[in-house]
Amino acid sequence: MPRLAVLLIALVALAAGAVLVLGRDDGDGPRGTAGTGRATPAVALGGWEHVADPRDVGLRAGWATDPPAMRPVAVPGAAERRVVGGRAGFRSFAGSVGWWRTTLTVPRAGRVAVRFGSVGYRATVWIAGREACEHVGAYEPFDCVADLPAGRHPVMLRADWENPEGQARAGHDRAWWNWGGPNWEVTAREVAPVELQLVALTTRVRRDGSARATLTVRLRARGAGPPTGPRTTVRGTLGDTPVTFPAVALAAGGTARTSARVDLPTPALWAPGRPRLQTLRLRADTAGADAPGLERRVGLRDLRVTRDGRLRLNGRSFRMLGVGLPPDARGHGDALTPRDRREILREIRATGANTVRSQHPLSDAMLTMLDEAGILVWQLVGPFDKAGRFWAQTPQRARRARARILRDVDRMAAHPSIAAWSLTNELAGQGHPNGQAGFLERTAGILQRRTPGVLVATDVWGTHLPRERGPAYARLDAVGFTEYVGIAELPQEPVAVQDAEAVRRVEQLRRLFPSKAIVVTEFGANGNAQNPTAQPGGFAYQAALLRRRIALYAARPDMAGMLVWTLRDYAVSPGFSGGSLGRRQPQLRLSGPLSEKGLFRFDGTAKEAVGAVRQAFARVPRGG
Repeated sequence: MPRLAVLLIALVALAAGAVLVLGRDDGDGPRGTAGTGRATPAVALGGWEHVADPRDVGLRAGWATDPPAMRPVAVPGAAERRVVGGRAGFRSFAGSVGWWRTTLTVPRAGRVAVRFGSVGYRATVWIAGREACEHVGAYEPFDCVADLPAGRHPVMLRADWENPEGQARAGHDRAWWNWGGPNWEVTAREVAPVELQLVALTTRVRRDGSARATLTVRLRARGAGPPTGPRTTVRGTLGDTPVTFPAVALAAGGTARTSARVDLPTPALWAPGRPRLQTLRLRADTAGADAPGLERRVGLRDLRVTRDGRLRLNGRSFRMLGVGLPPDARGHGDALTPRDRREILREIRATGANTVRSQHPLSDAMLTMLDEAGILVWQLVGPFDKAGRFWAQTPQRARRARARILRDVDRMAAHPSIAAWSLTNELAGQGHPNGQAGFLERTAGILQRRTPGVLVATDVWGTHLPRERGPAYARLDAVGFTEYVGIAELPQEPVAVQDAEAVRRVEQLRRLFPSKAIVVTEFGANGNAQNPTAQPGGFAYQAALLRRRIALYAARPDMAGMLVWTLRDYAVSPGFSGGSLGRRQPQLRLSGPLSEKGLFRFDGTAKEAVGAVRQAFARVPRGG
């Protein structure tokens, strides 16, 4: 293979801002950041400054090009310490406006993309004094592309996260605290004539131990150079195995998808406890252009549901044992630092979990960490709805919601940690009468075709289980359900009565869906120091309920998994007082604005329940 010269982007932070240095590298293959699946190269963009704009005067005052004095801040990171309690908490939750700025130095003219991993909530970006892009909605990356001459160019971000109620009405209910600003990494890269994105990787293990991996790549022609020609071919290697994709037609400015299959006689498989990763390197033939390609670490794993509704991972029986994961760090909110992510991983491991559940899409940095750690993810995609609600009730909203789901899926699907797409949060019965069943049936079918290696699921409201089969469930691989018996329901009843009610719900779902995986995706109890420890709401009560309930579910071979809600206490809203739990059990003492179902306190201190869950998980037979 000839030695290819590829562009290397390195970032140097100087007092005046950030400098983007474009240079040469004489290596044999493309370089880039693992986990993004984007065209390489790309590096984190630093050197940021910030100024608050609580009265929203910056636009009229021309701050986009002439801001007032700004102070250095880290991105991702909180521009100011994020407070959730007292009057400051009410002001924080109501939202505000802020401005962030850095500087790019481009040594030669070219097309550059600045990618914002996530901005809460409404973002406007100026590059070199011109508006480059707008975006609405947190937890979704977006690119701002600009053709720049050589020289220094300011990059300015305005973020507006006011009016959380209005955000929810627009389909962006945050489910928890209304954090704002750039909360994930920001990267910069030179735009290649053709950029590659790995959007699916499906592995099927055969009975003889060999495997076939199917890779799907999305190509996008967005460079500033000449047209790429009538056909484009992608080639590369998966580990040491050559990969060649069928050629596709790719018009200037257009996109295309192509898939390739690779047969592996002795595959190195990924699994919890043994998360083996290998390097995928791909490059597009683009009219002789020596463009950078794609490089990322990937894992091969085969997750399926058997005819009797049990999980098999790489041909072996498997159960999901997990915890909920609102990515929230005290003082930082959702702007997690690398240290915050490492602390979350330490806590996950302390519980003995092999799976996490997230109600919002996770960042590439978080998913890459979970890939490396061997932790699976039950991932909700698309708009978040509170229990029984459905935002996408009109054709226009349905199209927007589905497009958002597919963007989420394209970004995350190739991570081996992604185990399931959940299309709802607490679906009620057959779904909202204004079209939810049809939306779920169609969307599930699309996802099964696009990412057959990832389960398609829904999370059902435990007090509103379906009583019959219906189109909302027709195309699903798995059904999750919430269950708070013993804390929100029947807390004063004998343990035998509580356990019988929990079992009844499992049996109801199993009768309806004998071939689908049944997973309790949200269960647990509040635990704080304000309630007597052995009574509902106390630490010992929480630990005992979880220990007992895990043992109850573990005794049922037809239960595919059990996911405790949640790993850590987290901030919900300044007026939060337990939600339905507070209304049903007013005698409980709750510490708003926090949800206190966590196994760890908000400050990271372990509760008694951590040890109880770890011991209970250790006793669960992994297979049915």
